[in-house]
Amino acid sequence: MSAGYISQSLANEPPGTLAIVDYLQLLDQRRDKPGIDQQLGELKAHAQKSQSIVICLSQIAREFKASDKAVPSLSDVRMPNEMDLSVFDKACFMHAGKMHLQSTSASGA
Repeated sequence: MSAGYISQSLANEPPGTLAIVDYLQLLDQRRDKPGIDQQLGELKAHAQKSQSIVICLSQIAREFKASDKAVPSLSDVRMPNEMDLSVFDKACFMHAGKMHLQSTSASGA
């Protein structure tokens, strides 16, 4: 799986199409594909151009401890290789029946 494959698969879908990538770290597994940051940029560009919504589900690092905080945060996203999570507009974290939605953009919008 790669951002190119996802974008190509969605190329003829109407605006407002929802795509869910399950899970984010799969984009970083194959070394014959572009790096994760480049792929995330490609997915974001496709979503903006096509007016679609791309949701990426992610693993949370094992170090997250529910006793320390109620829900994970961006700092808890499992990243085998560094990636710029600011490419996402929003982040939603859920744990044990609790949910937290946050903006990830610099503007806070």
